[in-house]
Amino acid sequence: MEGREREDNCKYHFHIIRVNHHLHLSTGARRRMNEISRGTVMIINSEMQRLLLNSPDTCDTNSGLSEIADMGFQVVGDCYLLSAMLEKERNVDRRNFQDGTGFECFVNSLHVEDYDDVTPLPQAIQFLSRVFEGWNSTSPSSVLVAFVSADELSVVVKFHVQRVDESWLSDNLDGYIDAIMSIDSTEDVRSVIRSVVSQSKAKE
Repeated sequence: MEGREREDNCKYHFHIIRVNHHLHLSTGARRRMNEISRGTVMIINSEMQRLLLNSPDTCDTNSGLSEIADMGFQVVGDCYLLSAMLEKERNVDRRNFQDGTGFECFVNSLHVEDYDDVTPLPQAIQFLSRVFEGWNSTSPSSVLVAFVSADELSVVVKFHVQRVDESWLSDNLDGYIDAIMSIDSTEDVRSVIRSVVSQSKAKE
């Protein structure tokens, strides 16, 4: 989707936690890779690390977000769409997007601050953890990828199914303006976040 690259202008360096499979990254990105465990991949930039370090460790999941997570996904063609979000996007068609990833990220997108404007980032973590739990219980053969982006006004969560040769992130890993994080459904979200925060504290 053409609009995707317009979201991907950034100045922050990415810290890529690599586990288990080969990543096709630039030489500069590879130098910044930090292997911490066996598993899959989490991508996080320094601004998101800073926000996580200064955010509450946990919170009770907002009831509205819980309801969206528990409604699960509907399959539309080759795409998986959050049922609650699909109800709001009746006029959107897969043919308007260059690939399934773009379509899914458009529909499977919500502003967490609309549900909790006090602790939106911890709510985002709770929400995607709950979505992953539901996903893994119903679609274990497919991997779901989540993106969290944050700025001074909003926290946005997006989801798409992992596909060969499709990605929401730009190849330019050296520069999202916003705080950004990507993680997939094979990971224990809370454990990975705790590891990132612990590493950040250790460097202080």
